[in-house]
Amino acid sequence: METIFLTFFIEQHDGELLLTGNLKQADVAGLNIQDSFTKEVIEIWSNLIHEENPTHFGNAPIWYNSLKRIENRPIFYSDWSRAGVNQAKDLLDQKFDFLKYKGFKTRYKVNTTFLKYYGVVSALAKVKKCFQDQATMNSEDQLTRSQKLLSSSSFYNEAYKLIVKGITSSPDKSQSKWIADCENYENFIEWDKS
Repeated sequence: METIFLTFFIEQHDGELLLTGNLKQADVAGLNIQDSFTKEVIEIWSNLIHEENPTHFGNAPIWYNSLKRIENRPIFYSDWSRAGVNQAKDLLDQKFDFLKYKGFKTRYKVNTTFLKYYGVVSALAKVKKCFQDQATMNSEDQLTRSQKLLSSSSFYNEAYKLIVKGITSSPDKSQSKWIADCENYENFIEWDKS
């Protein structure tokens, strides 16, 4: 029975975009999920894939992304998504500037208002400021955490690594001491005989 609700919810919210988004676990409550099983699955997934400091801009998802907000909520416009607007690069021109409103309407043929369009552009512009070089603007080979996980042939291994990475931390103070010490003696240590 729970899987029926999950399937219905995923279809209603365009499941692929929901799963490849970048939602914080706290933002799942704003999705208005009635079924507790579905809500828990989406919360766990969000906890696993959320990136607070993404390393690229172009392939970053627009929809269901906690870093891109309007009225303090992540956004999703299904008509835009159906027209092919799903990642930040979809709203950029060749110079990595945002499309003008007319250019957007011409390219995607989406019936939207000027304010709605510039609301999305404004939300994206806040994140874009962090990415100054063009390599991170439109890097085709850079996948988001969720894209890497979903395309992985060893899903469980990758998910496990993300979980462990999320709950562990490296002891920076002692690590830096060992690194410094080893660098000082790097040429004197015969590692093959140790």
